[in-house]
Amino acid sequence: YAKGELDLSYITSRIAVMSFPAEGVESAIKNNIEDVRLFLDSKHPGHYAVYNLSPRTYRPARFHNRVSECGWSARRAPNLQNLYSICRNMHQWLKQDQKNICIVHCLDGRAASAVVVCSFLCFCRLFTTAEAAVYMFSMKRCPPGIWPSHKRYIEYMCDMMAEEPIIPHNKPILVKSIIMTPVPLFNKQRSGCRPFCEVFVGEERVVTTSQEYDKMKDFKIEDGKAEIPLNVTVQGDILIVIYHARSTLGGRLQAKMASMKMFQLQFHTGFVPRNATTVKFAKYDLDACDIGEKYPDLFQVNLEVEVEPRDKLSHESPPWENVNLKGLNPKILFSNREEQQEILSKFGKPELPRQPGSTAQYEEEMETSAHSSKSEFTDPDYPQNDDSDANNFFSTLDWQASQLFQIPETPPE
Repeated sequence: YAKGELDLSYITSRIAVMSFPAEGVESAIKNNIEDVRLFLDSKHPGHYAVYNLSPRTYRPARFHNRVSECGWSARRAPNLQNLYSICRNMHQWLKQDQKNICIVHCLDGRAASAVVVCSFLCFCRLFTTAEAAVYMFSMKRCPPGIWPSHKRYIEYMCDMMAEEPIIPHNKPILVKSIIMTPVPLFNKQRSGCRPFCEVFVGEERVVTTSQEYDKMKDFKIEDGKAEIPLNVTVQGDILIVIYHARSTLGGRLQAKMASMKMFQLQFHTGFVPRNATTVKFAKYDLDACDIGEKYPDLFQVNLEVEVEPRDKLSHESPPWENVNLKGLNPKILFSNREEQQEILSKFGKPELPRQPGSTAQYEEEMETSAHSSKSEFTDPDYPQNDDSDANNFFSTLDWQASQLFQIPETPPE
């Protein structure tokens, strides 16, 4: 079977990205699932595993039950534990047989696919920066149109796989307030805004500052900044969404409120240094920004925070515990040495060293060098494991056990 008109791109010979394999009328404009199956069965018989990152599903039997359902909500960054688990599963599949290949798709094979594939390139230590991985994806597939938060999560993977790995801590952080400087211009007069804030931990909304319209503070540009007190303790994957409240007249001249999203930001608390007091986001670090004129020059958003001293107790170990980082080598991404050399000559330009977590700046209580705050994360005695139980790595997590394709055991070589 020839590839023909299939929307499928090889990032390397062992990782391919495609758009959603559709059925019925829809298959006229998207990949036809039967054409995809015929192509994969002829090119990689018995050696491909499919990773579906979209919210939609199909019968896994179409691809011989080697399908992992691991999508997440649109306009969100993935859960960090899930992202890491997908990378581990892909690595285990490639490691099992030199002919094995990972097929990744979302709906259009762009943003979500890019987040996973770029994270995986960094997981395998091909690159040490998100920029390098995204550039390779852009050249091999298409510009992915990812948001700053997506890039931040790829950078987290780079940090966790660095020579001195930064392992996310498990300490809750108190977010005291969110401060926008200068005041964004979202009202009709372009003179200020009336903001309110929603905070999510994972998929759960834990706080909203929305009230009746007249009870919410109206900030003007002369105020210099807009501050929303929060005083909420969070831990894990955090989404903060800021809205501007607008008044609309309802029936019987009742004042009703419409909300307009100003921006959102997403981060993982485990990468906030233990002595941080402020987490700073510049304009280009924010997701879903509106037209540029609504944000004054040098617009930035600061979270006033305090990291709690004690770890939050967890019933399950995170998937990055007991990973042998020494066993990770970029050669697993390629079929042969020539291919690896070719990719390195095209995309392996010397990379500038970057500060860990560079898409958010941190201010700390005492003057510390970048190295000392970095070493706070680093555990030199990070536990290692041998490969004997590597195939069971997902049996401990409900999400992984139910959603990820279970890789069969292979006899030791």
